Amino acid sequence: MITVHSLLVFLPLGVIAALLNWNSVLVSVFNFLAILPLSAIVSDASDTLSDYFGDLVGGLINATFGNAVELSTGILAVASGDTYFAQSVMIGSILSDILLIMGGCLISASYNKHILYFNMAQTGSLSSLMVVTAVGLILPSVLYATFTSVDLEDQVLSFSRGTSTVLLVLYVGYLYFQLGTHAHLFQQEPNAPQEDEADQGENKEKPDLSKTVLTLVAAGTSIVICSHFFLASVPATSAATRISKTFIATILIPITSNCPEGVAVIAASFGGGDVTSLLASLSAVSCRSDSLPFRSWSCSGG
Repeated sequence: MITVHSLLVFLPLGVIAALLNWNSVLVSVFNFLAILPLSAIVSDASDTLSDYFGDLVGGLINATFGNAVELSTGILAVASGDTYFAQSVMIGSILSDILLIMGGCLISASYNKHILYFNMAQTGSLSSLMVVTAVGLILPSVLYATFTSVDLEDQVLSFSRGTSTVLLVLYVGYLYFQLGTHAHLFQQEPNAPQEDEADQGENKEKPDLSKTVLTLVAAGTSIVICSHFFLASVPATSAATRISKTFIATILIPITSNCPEGVAVIAASFGGGDVTSLLASLSAVSCRSDSLPFRSWSCSGG
């Protein structure tokens, strides 16, 4: 059976193609396909670490390493002087979560069902967090577009960095609210088969911690390498295929990060089995509040 991990064969091919200066389209395709399984491995490893360090620390791990593709491509793009490309990656990752994954979950969960039930506390808090994140992204752009004074650029830069810091603190506060002080509001529905899952969890052997950390570091490093080769070949690939760099940054790169986890979430929500899985897609959007500050600081620095 062919799985996403079968695409790991493209990891050495992508590196070899880049080092030997093969056709830029081949370099882009090989490294693009290699990032897909690496993203899935990082997601699985970060989930495993959550079991070791608890929900609060696990949430931060998932938010950081779960966005490894966007973080690496965004920071590498800024380092190469292409700030617009990094900004497009940020916007594309948000649109991918909201439109593609969340929309797919809604369609999948509503199959043969007329009414969907949601956890009001979770939906309300995540929606509020999304609104604040959207406002934080919009305000610096509005200020820059409204005022044309050269002296205002430094003020917009400071405002953008301050907003990024607030978003990071806000996300940590949200995790503490959800997993610490008000965890009872986010419990699973009573009709969910919690007892069977608990029994399976007790009998399930925990993976080795050092092996998990090593896997996470190796996969994360490989993502950075593949992202570097992919970005280096983007201009030539864009010219050869007539695919715009904006499309690559806004559509293709977020797909490499969200595809493995997105497919799993959509499949889990099929038929409305557990709508909590649908809310997981909304939670993925909130994770952008954690990764966006790092990329915003990088972009503002460029």
